[in-house]
Amino acid sequence: GWSARFWPRWAAAPMTEVALEIEHVVGLGASVVPHAIDTKPDNRIMALYGVGTTVVLGSISDPHDQKLLPGHTATVSAVKWSPLGDLFATGQLADGMAYACTTVWQESEEAPGEYHRVFTLRAAAGVACLQFSPDAEFLAVSLLDGSLAVYDMGNGHIVDRKSVV
Repeated sequence: GWSARFWPRWAAAPMTEVALEIEHVVGLGASVVPHAIDTKPDNRIMALYGVGTTVVLGSISDPHDQKLLPGHTATVSAVKWSPLGDLFATGQLADGMAYACTTVWQESEEAPGEYHRVFTLRAAAGVACLQFSPDAEFLAVSLLDGSLAVYDMGNGHIVDRKSVV
């Protein structure tokens, strides 16, 4: 849960401390970042989307069934499930340090439904769109500077990068 402190401006210290539990997250700027929502290929009721700097993995039918995955330093601008649904990638706009990260997440074999970071890829421009190859061996990352980078999912290394503008 979250903890909040409330006090009048004139008070030197908090007068009351209240624990707040977040029930679920509401909010999606898909009109601003159109590639920031995707549904799981083998389970159409699971959605993946970005809310600010947080990735939300949740049920479409039950808004209370959500997992919040922090880790981005700027607005999540793109999300994409792999064709088998065991991996997903999330990308962000450039942060204050002028870096944009793409993070690849994988479902835990020990705890199905739990996801952990496999690796994070850095670029100088914000992420516009993400796409896995049909066999999920490669990830294409379209950047806002007009370039396209392809990464090997086995090791996270870049395979090729081209300017498409």
